[in-house]
Amino acid sequence: MSTVTDAIVAYALDAPYEHARTPALVSTLVDTVGVAIGGTATREYAALEAWASTTPSPGAATVWGRPWSASPSRAALLDGMAAHALDFDDAAPSTPLHPGAVLWPAVLADAEGLDSGWADARAAVDVGQTVLRTLAALLPSEAHYARGWHTTSTVGRLAAVAALVRLRRGSIDGDVARSALGIAASMSAGLLANFGTATKPLHAGLAARDAVDAVALATAGITAGHAVLDGPRGFLAAYGDAGEGPAAQVDDELRRWAQAWPLDTSVKSYPSCYATHRAVDAALAVREELGATAAASAARVVVEVHPFTLRPLLARMPATPSEARFSLQHTVASALIDGGLSLGSFTPDAVARPDVVSLRDRVEVVVAPSPEGGPDLAGAIYARVRATTPDGASAQQLVTVTRGNALNPLEDAELDAKVRSCTAAASWDAAAADALLDTLRAAGGDGPVVLDTLRHRSEEASP
Repeated sequence: MSTVTDAIVAYALDAPYEHARTPALVSTLVDTVGVAIGGTATREYAALEAWASTTPSPGAATVWGRPWSASPSRAALLDGMAAHALDFDDAAPSTPLHPGAVLWPAVLADAEGLDSGWADARAAVDVGQTVLRTLAALLPSEAHYARGWHTTSTVGRLAAVAALVRLRRGSIDGDVARSALGIAASMSAGLLANFGTATKPLHAGLAARDAVDAVALATAGITAGHAVLDGPRGFLAAYGDAGEGPAAQVDDELRRWAQAWPLDTSVKSYPSCYATHRAVDAALAVREELGATAAASAARVVVEVHPFTLRPLLARMPATPSEARFSLQHTVASALIDGGLSLGSFTPDAVARPDVVSLRDRVEVVVAPSPEGGPDLAGAIYARVRATTPDGASAQQLVTVTRGNALNPLEDAELDAKVRSCTAAASWDAAAADALLDTLRAAGGDGPVVLDTLRHRSEEASP
């Protein structure tokens, strides 16, 4: 029986690419780059950029939203941070993961220097999507997350290495690939305790950077354990509760997720933690039933959620925009009052709005494995919102599948509108946004990876 490490390397090097997955991959690319452009306008990104200016790392890799280039690992760091800064990037409904913010920054940073084509980049991210969910299943992610690890950051590094191994197929051998995984496994970190701070999006950037560096280090001759994912002292045992059988399960998990991952993707409709989205969808349906005025003046709002929902969320009222993205009370109250959530829902003024503060103080969160009084959801994660007005009128809505989930997807026009809202936040004009979308939509073809339209036309100095 081969090891988990062997199986991951073999999959990365040999897995066939199925063109049926191309639309899902292009959607995640459009989404990731779009929200990253918006993320470059945040204070969190500005702080990282200021640090980067003190430690130049020259190279030819495009820094998204900026007129300059950097080394591949520096570009991956900046782009990954930007992609996660708004918490508007894609999510995996099955487990707490944000694949795009790690995989696309790492792959595109490396692809430019390798003169890769879009077909190569798609195949690489396809491998990364599969490996990310496979390793999360083997840990399993429930145990890993319960220990306080941020799966996007920890497992994301390993999946991004697998993606880069695929990108370099033909110039990298199995031993170097195993060493790259071993190096990245020793870099893996990221704590849930940092959610609601600038370090949370930094996790994605660090994971993308470390994957690029791990492959470069292994290629240069740095060695690492070739069974680093396995055994009593390996990654799966140290970071999770994998038991004795992950090597026996890995091939089945790889086959399962190779087919299933496109249906385990959610392009976010709202710039907040994915754990809030079911409740926001439910709140919007309640608002539609009650009417805008009645919903905004609700005397009582009960948000009933599955216990898993609260794992990444804030346990107190938010004080900052970053914290508000992790607040059920803030997101539900804002949705009831405004009829949606936008980037403007998470500014200092929005967090302090008297009407939002007043309503969120009336939002009660109830935790239960299944909704009181049914229906039986067979353990599915859910949110149910019930709102009662001062005159006694009430409405409720139960949601299990979020808007933007592959089972309830956004139309291309809706995704393009989302991207335009993010580019506008970064002061891009309509022509620049059009050019960007043209480039990203062309990623479904076989042309070369050329990222000129990802550069902002600015006269700012390079870091």
